[in-house]
Amino acid sequence: MASSAPSLSKCPVVLLQSPHGPPTNLTGQGYSGIMAHPPCGIVVTSDGSTPSSRTVRDLARHIDDAIRDFAIHPRNVSTIQYSRRVWRASDCQNLLPPESIRVLVIVGDRNSPTLREDSDLGRLCKDWTEAENSHILPVAQEGTDINNWLPQFISKLNASFWSKNDFFKAVADILYVAGLDPCRRVFISYKRTESTALSEQLFVALSKGKCDVFLDRFCIPPAWDFQEKLREDLADKSLVLVLESPTLMDSKWVQYELNFAKINKIGVLAIRLPNVASERQIAGIQSASRIELSSCEYANLELSEQGLRKIIRRVLIESRIAYLKRLFELKSGLKFGLQTYGIFAKHDPSGIVLAQGSSCRSWYGLWATPVVPKSFDFYKVSESLPTCVNHRCIVSPAHAYAGQDRRSVTQWLSRLTRISLYTPSQIRDLASKIQGGKVL
Repeated sequence: MASSAPSLSKCPVVLLQSPHGPPTNLTGQGYSGIMAHPPCGIVVTSDGSTPSSRTVRDLARHIDDAIRDFAIHPRNVSTIQYSRRVWRASDCQNLLPPESIRVLVIVGDRNSPTLREDSDLGRLCKDWTEAENSHILPVAQEGTDINNWLPQFISKLNASFWSKNDFFKAVADILYVAGLDPCRRVFISYKRTESTALSEQLFVALSKGKCDVFLDRFCIPPAWDFQEKLREDLADKSLVLVLESPTLMDSKWVQYELNFAKINKIGVLAIRLPNVASERQIAGIQSASRIELSSCEYANLELSEQGLRKIIRRVLIESRIAYLKRLFELKSGLKFGLQTYGIFAKHDPSGIVLAQGSSCRSWYGLWATPVVPKSFDFYKVSESLPTCVNHRCIVSPAHAYAGQDRRSVTQWLSRLTRISLYTPSQIRDLASKIQGGKVL
């Protein structure tokens, strides 16, 4: 190893800040300002070696393109700031709100020298490990020896890799850590006699892509009620991935899953296999929500590498959009429902709905989540609500379908934190309590 490491002041340092607002796909539909996500700052840098320095700029541009998908007016949003000053954790803290999620992306390649703890970048990493809401993500070229590249105190961090100048997976991992890709929940709907091999191939690939995937053959425990478990997992997903095989719609279970998804506003993405005639397609699914596979992409009952990559990329994008749509409809429906019963309701920048009855001064904070509430939701409601809020609750449509074990846990958390649980069907009871100034 060389006696002197490159100074971070000579390295490209890129700060990316996420804009607030819905993804591009939802603009022009009244979504503006309703679904602001937590702010985040992503710092991308390297040790200063020439190949990795070029990669910093290339990777930053790909991250920038991905973040623009969350902007209200993407052409007017510039998230990239090239800087030589942002190299300490405190610098990033001063530039971002205190509640921001901060991600330090360290870029390396197969030729990167060992990162020294006493170098500028090594000291930055140490500062970053002590900063609140901060994460370090090593991103390296495939084949990089992580143990030889990173110092011991961060060598155990799970790294992300890119190959052949393809940054898609690395960018997806960065967005995931930054809180910009919150819900990779996929339900695979298929017919066993026609698509078992394909369903298993997708299950493995999506699971490797850090998705929460439901496939009946692997996800329903023995002796459980099959239909009850289907309902529970469907309600807790963002996207139903339908494998359109020749006689798919002859399955009563597939029909049930699609009807459930439609009623509960869960996104649907269909994959049409090459041997499926157009008249055998699922009625009601638009072409924009369908991937048509060619015989080159699907053969011998499995996807080629090209076909698999094509589907995984699309699923990650569609699940993100489907989740945000479902969240928006839940929040806007909650606000509209309360106003129908004479409750003043407004969206707060923190992401909650603030509500107040006409005859009382108490403010109520309503945290909406399309999926079954987790411990983090209770923590979020406890810690992030404005000080004016006197009563707190979580509204979740999926909670109504949760199994007994999960309901027991959420009800225990509800009692422990004094945060009430409601479903959208209980909006009248919720409004009545707010109007009367009662504890939820």
